[in-house]
Amino acid sequence: MAAVPTWLRRAISDTHSHAGNKFEDVSLAAGAAIGALDAVVRRQERWAGAWRQRLALSAAVATAKQAGRVEDESALRDAVLLTGPGDNVGPAGRFLLA
Repeated sequence: MAAVPTWLRRAISDTHSHAGNKFEDVSLAAGAAIGALDAVVRRQERWAGAWRQRLALSAAVATAKQAGRVEDESALRDAVLLTGPGDNVGPAGRFLLA
């Protein structure tokens, strides 16, 4: 189970202060957080490319772990960034490229 970020816990406690169903409060807070994140992503900020690359690296690490590989973030990143054009990035690098 993933930890709930602090900002979302604060939003849940703020919405929970009124009478209502706890599940509805959590759903409302989660929906609001997703909506806010979507608005930020759609603005196409200059940092968005770096953020997408960071998310891709995190996804590659999770996929590699599920596949039983031992490479961490730095090993996956280095497998791609420290090779020349056309070089074989190996199995670790292919996780990140995928």
